[in-house]
Amino acid sequence: MPGVTRLALGAIDLALDLDAEADSAMLDYARAQVVIACRAAGIAAPLDSPSVAITDLHAVEQSARTARGFGFGGKLCIHPAQLAPVNAAFVPTQEQITWARSVVFAGEAAVQVDGQMIDKPGAEKARRILRRAGEASA
Repeated sequence: MPGVTRLALGAIDLALDLDAEADSAMLDYARAQVVIACRAAGIAAPLDSPSVAITDLHAVEQSARTARGFGFGGKLCIHPAQLAPVNAAFVPTQEQITWARSVVFAGEAAVQVDGQMIDKPGAEKARRILRRAGEASA
């Protein structure tokens, strides 16, 4: 669809429409489909539905980490208290950054890094991690 640059999943509304529970595996299926559709359309990674937890910041961060694991590019927030845990879930860890730097340093050919074979997909993953970390040279 021309002009569409990013989608967002409304899991709360979708659960209501499907008469499903908020933690239903059906919503995980929908999450995967939205991420795949965005990738296929060549648009930005989608935003995940907000967590309804406001005071349980651990639950908010876990929900955001799950979204990151699905391939979402961010997560909507419904309260300012959610910003820090959501941000923490989407910013690469120091361990991920260190791994990504070692992969990029190893070069473009299929190489071994820390006992693992790294080829083109691994090198691209490393560059994406470094871009998410704000390293311009990635």
